[in-house]
Amino acid sequence: MGPSLLASYPYLVASLVDLAAFLTVLAFCPGQRKPAIVAGCLALPFSLTGVLMVPTYWTPRVVGSFWKVSPEDFLFTFLTGGLAWLTAATFCRRPITIRIQPRHLFSRYALFAGCGLTTLLLGWRLCSDPMTAALISLVIGVPVLLALRPAFWRLAAAGALGFSVIYLLLARFWFVLAPEFIQQWTPDSRWSRPVGGFPLGELAWAVSFGACWPLLMAFLFQAKLVPPATAPEKGAP
Repeated sequence: MGPSLLASYPYLVASLVDLAAFLTVLAFCPGQRKPAIVAGCLALPFSLTGVLMVPTYWTPRVVGSFWKVSPEDFLFTFLTGGLAWLTAATFCRRPITIRIQPRHLFSRYALFAGCGLTTLLLGWRLCSDPMTAALISLVIGVPVLLALRPAFWRLAAAGALGFSVIYLLLARFWFVLAPEFIQQWTPDSRWSRPVGGFPLGELAWAVSFGACWPLLMAFLFQAKLVPPATAPEKGAP
Protein backbone atom coordinates (compact mmCIF):
# COMPACT_ATOMS: atom_id res chain seq x y z
CA MET A 1 0.00 0.00 0.00
CA GLY A 2 2.77 2.40 1.02
CA PRO A 3 5.01 1.84 -2.03
CA SER A 4 1.96 1.86 -4.32
CA LEU A 5 0.79 5.20 -2.93
CA LEU A 6 4.29 6.64 -3.26
CA ALA A 7 4.57 5.44 -6.86
CA SER A 8 1.15 6.84 -7.73
CA TYR A 9 1.32 10.15 -5.87
CA PRO A 10 4.93 11.01 -4.98
CA TYR A 11 4.15 14.74 -4.79
CA LEU A 12 1.47 14.10 -2.15
CA VAL A 13 3.51 11.64 -0.09
CA ALA A 14 6.65 13.80 -0.20
CA SER A 15 4.72 16.92 0.82
CA LEU A 16 2.95 15.19 3.72
CA VAL A 17 6.05 13.47 5.10
CA ASP A 18 8.24 16.56 4.72
CA LEU A 19 5.58 18.72 6.36
CA ALA A 20 5.30 16.30 9.28
CA ALA A 21 9.08 16.37 9.72
CA PHE A 22 9.09 20.17 9.57
CA LEU A 23 6.38 20.48 12.22
CA THR A 24 8.27 18.01 14.41
CA VAL A 25 11.41 20.14 14.18
CA LEU A 26 9.36 23.23 15.05
CA ALA A 27 8.23 21.53 18.24
CA PHE A 28 11.84 21.76 19.41
CA CYS A 29 12.30 25.36 18.23
CA PRO A 30 9.85 27.37 20.34
CA GLY A 31 11.52 30.68 19.47
CA GLN A 32 10.98 30.16 15.75
CA ARG A 33 7.64 28.36 15.88
CA LYS A 34 5.38 31.38 15.45
CA PRO A 35 7.36 33.20 12.72
CA ALA A 36 7.89 29.97 10.77
CA ILE A 37 4.18 29.14 10.84
CA VAL A 38 3.26 32.71 9.87
CA ALA A 39 5.82 32.57 7.04
CA GLY A 40 4.23 29.35 5.80
CA CYS A 41 0.73 30.81 5.96
CA LEU A 42 1.81 33.93 4.07
CA ALA A 43 3.21 31.73 1.30
CA LEU A 44 -0.12 29.91 0.79
CA PRO A 45 -1.70 32.41 -1.68
CA PHE A 46 1.24 31.82 -4.02
CA SER A 47 0.05 28.22 -4.40
CA LEU A 48 -2.30 29.61 -7.02
CA THR A 49 0.64 30.41 -9.29
CA GLY A 50 0.84 26.65 -9.87
CA VAL A 51 -1.72 27.18 -12.61
CA LEU A 52 1.06 28.76 -14.69
CA MET A 53 3.49 25.88 -14.20
CA VAL A 54 1.25 23.08 -15.51
CA PRO A 55 2.03 21.69 -18.03
CA THR A 56 4.77 24.06 -19.28
CA TYR A 57 7.18 23.26 -16.43
CA TRP A 58 5.79 20.04 -15.02
CA THR A 59 2.68 17.85 -14.83
CA PRO A 60 2.53 16.26 -11.38
CA ARG A 61 0.19 13.40 -10.62
CA VAL A 62 -2.13 14.75 -7.93
CA VAL A 63 -5.12 13.49 -5.96
CA GLY A 64 -7.29 16.19 -7.48
CA SER A 65 -7.09 19.72 -8.80
CA PHE A 66 -9.16 22.77 -9.45
CA TRP A 67 -7.99 24.97 -12.31
CA LYS A 68 -4.64 23.10 -12.25
CA VAL A 69 -4.09 23.88 -8.54
CA SER A 70 -3.96 20.86 -6.24
CA PRO A 71 -4.01 20.21 -2.46
CA GLU A 72 -0.38 19.18 -2.81
CA ASP A 73 0.46 22.70 -4.00
CA PHE A 74 -0.85 24.19 -0.74
CA LEU A 75 1.03 21.65 1.37
CA PHE A 76 4.24 22.29 -0.54
CA THR A 77 3.91 26.07 -0.43
CA PHE A 78 3.24 26.19 3.32
CA LEU A 79 6.17 23.87 3.94
CA THR A 80 8.67 25.79 1.83
CA GLY A 81 7.56 29.18 3.15
CA GLY A 82 8.07 28.09 6.74
CA LEU A 83 11.21 26.09 6.05
CA ALA A 84 12.89 28.98 4.21
CA TRP A 85 12.45 31.26 7.22
CA LEU A 86 13.51 28.59 9.73
CA THR A 87 16.70 27.66 7.89
CA ALA A 88 17.68 31.28 7.19
CA ALA A 89 17.08 32.38 10.79
CA THR A 90 18.96 29.35 12.13
CA PHE A 91 21.99 29.53 9.83
CA CYS A 92 22.19 33.32 10.10
CA ARG A 93 23.99 32.69 13.41
CA ARG A 94 22.83 36.00 14.87
CA PRO A 95 19.93 36.46 17.31
CA ILE A 96 16.93 38.06 15.62
CA THR A 97 14.15 39.94 17.37
CA ILE A 98 10.78 40.16 15.67
CA ARG A 99 7.58 42.09 16.25
CA ILE A 100 4.57 40.75 14.38
CA GLN A 101 1.86 43.39 14.19
CA PRO A 102 -1.04 42.26 11.97
CA ARG A 103 -1.90 45.70 10.62
CA HIS A 104 1.71 46.48 9.71
CA LEU A 105 2.27 42.98 8.35
CA PHE A 106 -0.76 42.69 6.09
CA SER A 107 -0.51 46.17 4.59
CA ARG A 108 3.08 45.59 3.52
CA TYR A 109 2.42 42.00 2.56
CA ALA A 110 -0.35 43.11 0.20
CA LEU A 111 2.00 45.65 -1.40
CA PHE A 112 4.88 43.24 -1.94
CA ALA A 113 2.68 40.31 -2.93
CA GLY A 114 0.95 42.52 -5.48
CA CYS A 115 4.25 43.74 -6.90
CA GLY A 116 5.64 40.21 -7.02
CA LEU A 117 2.60 38.76 -8.77
CA THR A 118 2.55 41.66 -11.24
CA THR A 119 6.21 41.04 -12.08
CA LEU A 120 5.50 37.32 -12.43
CA LEU A 121 2.57 37.83 -14.79
CA LEU A 122 4.39 40.44 -16.87
CA GLY A 123 7.40 38.16 -17.17
CA TRP A 124 5.17 35.26 -18.15
CA ARG A 125 3.45 37.32 -20.83
CA LEU A 126 6.78 38.56 -22.22
CA CYS A 127 8.77 35.33 -22.22
CA SER A 128 5.97 32.70 -22.17
CA ASP A 129 7.93 30.69 -19.61
CA PRO A 130 6.44 30.61 -16.10
CA MET A 131 9.59 29.40 -14.34
CA THR A 132 11.71 32.13 -15.94
CA ALA A 133 9.11 34.68 -14.85
CA ALA A 134 9.04 33.29 -11.30
CA LEU A 135 12.82 33.42 -11.03
CA ILE A 136 12.90 36.99 -12.37
CA SER A 137 10.41 38.14 -9.73
CA LEU A 138 12.44 36.50 -6.96
CA VAL A 139 15.78 37.83 -8.21
CA ILE A 140 14.39 41.36 -8.48
CA GLY A 141 12.97 41.10 -4.98
CA VAL A 142 16.33 40.40 -3.32
CA PRO A 143 18.07 43.74 -4.03
CA VAL A 144 14.83 45.65 -3.37
CA LEU A 145 14.46 44.07 0.05
CA LEU A 146 18.17 44.43 0.81
CA ALA A 147 17.85 48.15 0.08
CA LEU A 148 15.18 48.28 2.80
CA ARG A 149 17.04 46.01 5.23
CA PRO A 150 20.75 46.04 4.24
CA ALA A 151 21.82 44.52 7.56
CA PHE A 152 20.03 41.32 6.63
CA TRP A 153 22.37 40.37 3.81
CA ARG A 154 23.55 37.49 5.98
CA LEU A 155 19.94 36.29 6.32
CA ALA A 156 19.63 36.21 2.53
CA ALA A 157 22.92 34.34 2.21
CA ALA A 158 21.95 31.86 4.95
CA GLY A 159 18.59 31.26 3.29
CA ALA A 160 20.02 30.84 -0.19
CA LEU A 161 22.55 28.30 1.05
CA GLY A 162 20.71 26.63 3.93
CA PHE A 163 17.30 26.30 2.34
CA SER A 164 18.63 25.14 -1.02
CA VAL A 165 20.80 22.46 0.59
CA ILE A 166 17.94 21.09 2.71
CA TYR A 167 15.44 21.35 -0.14
CA LEU A 168 17.71 19.50 -2.55
CA LEU A 169 18.55 16.82 0.01
CA LEU A 170 14.84 16.20 0.47
CA ALA A 171 14.34 16.14 -3.30
CA ARG A 172 17.19 13.65 -3.69
CA PHE A 173 15.64 11.45 -1.01
CA TRP A 174 12.31 11.31 -2.84
CA PHE A 175 13.88 10.88 -6.27
CA VAL A 176 15.68 7.82 -4.92
CA LEU A 177 12.56 6.37 -3.30
CA ALA A 178 10.34 7.20 -6.28
CA PRO A 179 12.51 7.28 -9.44
CA GLU A 180 9.45 8.00 -11.59
CA PHE A 181 8.85 11.26 -9.72
CA ILE A 182 11.40 13.18 -11.79
CA GLN A 183 9.60 12.10 -14.96
CA GLN A 184 6.76 14.45 -14.03
CA TRP A 185 8.83 17.45 -15.11
CA THR A 186 8.14 18.44 -18.73
CA PRO A 187 11.08 17.22 -20.85
CA ASP A 188 10.76 20.05 -23.39
CA SER A 189 11.16 22.80 -20.77
CA ARG A 190 14.59 24.42 -20.57
CA TRP A 191 14.25 24.45 -16.77
CA SER A 192 13.53 20.72 -16.60
CA ARG A 193 16.96 19.76 -17.91
CA PRO A 194 18.74 17.62 -15.31
CA VAL A 195 21.76 19.11 -13.57
CA GLY A 196 23.36 16.85 -11.01
CA GLY A 197 20.21 14.74 -10.96
CA PHE A 198 17.88 17.70 -10.33
CA PRO A 199 15.75 19.71 -12.73
CA LEU A 200 17.58 22.98 -13.36
CA GLY A 201 14.52 24.97 -12.35
CA GLU A 202 14.48 23.38 -8.91
CA LEU A 203 18.10 24.36 -8.32
CA ALA A 204 17.55 27.95 -9.42
CA TRP A 205 14.26 28.29 -7.54
CA ALA A 206 15.67 26.90 -4.28
CA VAL A 207 18.53 29.43 -4.23
CA SER A 208 16.45 32.45 -5.26
CA PHE A 209 13.45 31.63 -3.05
CA GLY A 210 15.75 30.82 -0.13
CA ALA A 211 17.28 34.29 -0.43
CA CYS A 212 14.13 36.31 -1.15
CA TRP A 213 11.45 34.87 1.13
CA PRO A 214 13.30 35.24 4.46
CA LEU A 215 14.16 38.85 3.51
CA LEU A 216 10.49 39.59 2.90
CA MET A 217 9.53 37.95 6.18
CA ALA A 218 12.19 39.93 8.05
CA PHE A 219 10.71 43.13 6.64
CA LEU A 220 7.14 42.11 7.50
CA PHE A 221 8.13 40.90 10.98
CA GLN A 222 9.98 44.18 11.70
CA ALA A 223 12.96 41.98 12.47
CA LYS A 224 16.22 43.30 13.90
CA LEU A 225 19.59 41.66 14.31
CA VAL A 226 20.79 41.75 17.89
CA PRO A 227 24.21 43.50 17.96
CA PRO A 228 27.02 41.09 18.93
CA ALA A 229 27.93 43.21 21.96
CA THR A 230 24.45 42.81 23.44
CA ALA A 231 23.92 39.17 22.50
CA PRO A 232 24.30 36.85 25.55
CA GLU A 233 27.48 34.79 25.61
CA LYS A 234 27.26 31.05 25.39
CA GLY A 235 27.00 29.55 28.83
CA ALA A 236 25.86 32.81 30.40
CA PRO A 237 22.95 32.43 32.84
